[in-house]
Amino acid sequence: MPILRRLSQLAGLLVVGVSCQEAGPSASLARDSELVLVADTLYSIDDRTLGPNEYLGRIAGIGFDRRENLHVLDPDQYRVVTWNNGGRRVRRFGNRGDGPGEFRVPRFAYVLRNGYVVVGDIGHSALLEFGAGGRYRRSVRLSPEKDAPVPGAQSVLAGDRLIGRDDYWLSRPAPTEERRPLFSYAFAEEGVVASPYYDAWGPPLEQRNWAMMPQVRIAGFSDGRVALVDSVGYRVKILSDEGEIERVIERPILPLPVTDTTRMAEHERATNRLTEQDVSRGLREMAAVTGISLSSVDSRQVVADYQEGLGDTQFADEIPVIQKIAVDWGSRMWITRSDAVGADGPIDLIEADGRYVGTLQGSPTPDAFGPNGLLAYITEHELGTQSVVVVRIRSIAPAME
Repeated sequence: MPILRRLSQLAGLLVVGVSCQEAGPSASLARDSELVLVADTLYSIDDRTLGPNEYLGRIAGIGFDRRENLHVLDPDQYRVVTWNNGGRRVRRFGNRGDGPGEFRVPRFAYVLRNGYVVVGDIGHSALLEFGAGGRYRRSVRLSPEKDAPVPGAQSVLAGDRLIGRDDYWLSRPAPTEERRPLFSYAFAEEGVVASPYYDAWGPPLEQRNWAMMPQVRIAGFSDGRVALVDSVGYRVKILSDEGEIERVIERPILPLPVTDTTRMAEHERATNRLTEQDVSRGLREMAAVTGISLSSVDSRQVVADYQEGLGDTQFADEIPVIQKIAVDWGSRMWITRSDAVGADGPIDLIEADGRYVGTLQGSPTPDAFGPNGLLAYITEHELGTQSVVVVRIRSIAPAME
């Protein structure tokens, strides 16, 4: 069950290993060139700045438009809220209901640069499109054909379409092959049209649920290309808009072994990964898709059973080098590496052509990028609420020795 995250150019850029073929690592930079990010905090969205009795329950979509407005989907409150670059809330739209532009089970959202917001609502089995002013424009069916692939919350915007895996639980059983197919999802009048894009690597079936197994990580460029990671090593594939490999970016950074300390840290992370709220939310989503009420399921017992089963978790031998990958408005990649226990570590900044800018140490991974150096960070709170901090990059420069 799925449960539901303008840099100035620097002189003297170093080059990482870049090849245009699948095999053969290149000699590349092994030593990090440390960078320092300096940013100004513009505003925060939290219980101090929201109105009385207002809060952010769960952010399932966040993004900037070209006018520097920040749009946030809070599916638990059935709404999208927009803030301008001064931190003033300028609009909110959406509410719970079955009518045009209303939400039944909103699950994810994408913000287009022109200010349009596309919300994936599995209750309606459709993508709901809203204009820059929040006005409802149209509804596009998630899949016009039975058993066709459908985009899910892990898809990414790449140009004017989505790229991602099939959200199998909404459409059909997951494939049994040792691969992870990605699809291109185009928006047509009759619905979202899926076409094969790229077959990413997948583990043997018996290892699919192991901890520390390499996952498929993707990020989209505005020109339609995609950056993809699907291996344990430092290997980033740049795919064309047709799904062909244009280049492979590598660094000779070896994966660290999984140790007892790693297992303990992952067990603690996994213990906190599923809450009763998550279970209740997932049950609502499943009921929306199947039409079967699951209200009799005890969410507390589900969490207890899940946590008890963590003791049987099997682990891969190594920690994948890359944890996350994202692309900013300047087409620069932010590649978050793993630390010694499999959590977020340093962030490499690399241009799309493979030029290595440097590495940020101790900086959190941004949850959204905007024009003119805007970044947004989401913070989780113990009571299940969230907050957002928006900053503007002042500089990214080499650290002083």
